[in-house]
Amino acid sequence: MKRVTGIGGIFFKAKDAPALQAWYKRHLGIDVQEWGGAAFDWVDSDGKPTGGTTAWLVAPEESEQFAPSKAWFMVNYRVEDLQALVAALKARLSGADLLAGALTLDHAMDACAQIVNALHRSNIALGRRTLDDDLTGLRNDIRKVQRISPELGAQFQTWLERIESYAEESDALLPRFCHGDYTYAQVIFDGRQSGLVDFDTVCQAEPALDLGQFLAYLRAAAHKAGKAASSGATPIAVQLGEHFLDAYIAAAGDQIEDVERLRIRVSVYEVVSLMRMALHSWQQLKGTRLENAIAVLEEAMVRLPQLDY
Repeated sequence: MKRVTGIGGIFFKAKDAPALQAWYKRHLGIDVQEWGGAAFDWVDSDGKPTGGTTAWLVAPEESEQFAPSKAWFMVNYRVEDLQALVAALKARLSGADLLAGALTLDHAMDACAQIVNALHRSNIALGRRTLDDDLTGLRNDIRKVQRISPELGAQFQTWLERIESYAEESDALLPRFCHGDYTYAQVIFDGRQSGLVDFDTVCQAEPALDLGQFLAYLRAAAHKAGKAASSGATPIAVQLGEHFLDAYIAAAGDQIEDVERLRIRVSVYEVVSLMRMALHSWQQLKGTRLENAIAVLEEAMVRLPQLDY
């Protein structure tokens, strides 16, 4: 099956679209039309038309043409059979019709779960890290926000108090050897072969520390990319997160004393990780990342499991 056969369009936004359109027309000779772009007809080596066109457009910064994406540029590809290509891509993601040794998202989540489970099963004993340590770090960062942005600081304080109260009602897990900064970015793949990097934060901690951190960064990345399933379906970040956690629970087996308690503590650490991500984004003046982290944080607060004890 032929897949991409060419570029159908290149579109990007500009703060002053008319001025940039005029610059391209004057200096590069692009025949910019009233709609803000131009059409380039395809020709062969002899200059004969071949039946294809590539559109080019400079859009205003406030344009909604790329919605729901918030990106400032967009590239459209020409494909021979769009429906067949979509079906093939879905098959690859689900693990069907793959070349031997190819990696799917499900396989990647399985590998990430097995790697962190192997860490937690080891008997290495190093420095202790507790939830109180992480909460203390959040309190210090929130005070910095409150001095500069009282309203945002108050919102962070509200989230902190809620997760502190929730955590107090849940029982801590026995400490295990943990990575301390476990995210998908710490796992490298070569086909289906995988490995773990960056051990400078290893510690004795609740296994929920690694699991919650992994889920926080997974959901933040998926939210940023706008990776959602079809309308009414479960978002892919939730699907992958559930797959990862289920794979970890299956791999850990009888090492887990209480699965429900594990899930509750993972939710606590996920919120803590998202708060830390948001606070660090504020400190680094990364507005877009801050907005993304807060959106995922609010979703995580809503998803906190019901406490029945």
